[in-house]
Amino acid sequence: MKTQFRLFALFLLLATLLTSCGGPSLASTEPEATKTEEAATKETKPAPVEIKKEQPDPTADRYLNVLVIGNSFSTGWPDELNGLFTAAGIKVNIFTVYYSGCPVSAHWNWLKSGQKHYRLRHHEQDGGISDDDPVNLEYCLKKKNWDVISLQQHFGPNIAVDYDKALKSCEPFVKDLYDYIKENYPKSKLVWHQTWAYEVGWKRDDQSVPDLACQTLCHENIRAVSIKMAQDNGVALIPSGDAFAIARANGSGDLSRDGYHDGKITGGQYLNACTWFESLTGMSCLDNSFRPKYKNEQTGEIEAISEERIKLLQNAAHEAVANNTLKPEIQLPQH
Repeated sequence: MKTQFRLFALFLLLATLLTSCGGPSLASTEPEATKTEEAATKETKPAPVEIKKEQPDPTADRYLNVLVIGNSFSTGWPDELNGLFTAAGIKVNIFTVYYSGCPVSAHWNWLKSGQKHYRLRHHEQDGGISDDDPVNLEYCLKKKNWDVISLQQHFGPNIAVDYDKALKSCEPFVKDLYDYIKENYPKSKLVWHQTWAYEVGWKRDDQSVPDLACQTLCHENIRAVSIKMAQDNGVALIPSGDAFAIARANGSGDLSRDGYHDGKITGGQYLNACTWFESLTGMSCLDNSFRPKYKNEQTGEIEAISEERIKLLQNAAHEAVANNTLKPEIQLPQH
């Protein structure tokens, strides 16, 4: 009995020693399978999904940026051009930099000297107008990344009646200007804006356009010099002068407001705008829904060009652009 008691006591002592040395206890033991399942659950839990933000399309809100360098022949029609672009659903920024009566020789000399003779006007698409004034031409060229830059010459009747005089008024200044722009702003598409002959009957001091023959001669010389300027410099042509000649031949009558500047209610500005619109977009103006309206400064009433005249002007612009072999190739912004 004593021997059995000692053996039992020894057994209890050994059990106590094993427990105190880190052996498994009933209280702390859990099934190994349960641990494995929990670990597996933790290991296979899906990681949070990273949602990448869609990058904005750099062309989504882009505008076609147009800079028109010239004189007062550049100042009337941009508002109507805005209307045509808006009706077509195209965003455009039209800026004009001008000095009244300015020839290309003055543009080139003032560019070299940095003289601030210009007003840079933004013809905003919502109808607003803002000016930077006075500025130099370099400031205007650096204002935006221009898609289109145009040049033009002022051909009064005393110059336009003589081809050699008209050509001499452009050389070498047009080439100098284009070469400078090509070198410093190579991404811009360059165009030459062909202007129009003065109206029959216009007279000032020793200058006049006495009859249709004189007007026709002026147009032909302006046209020939314009085509030469475009071809010699590898630029495109905006054939506004041709559109004026076609409209006049089809019975438009006076298209000016004063015998030479393109008029509002007479339709000269709208005709100019249609020619620019078709040239820059490659889209026809014939189905464009825009119709300009003007406030009569004397009566205060709102006036519109008749629909019959609208069609005549549209067809003249459309024909002039269709006949032009020096069309611009413009990449329009995508929306």
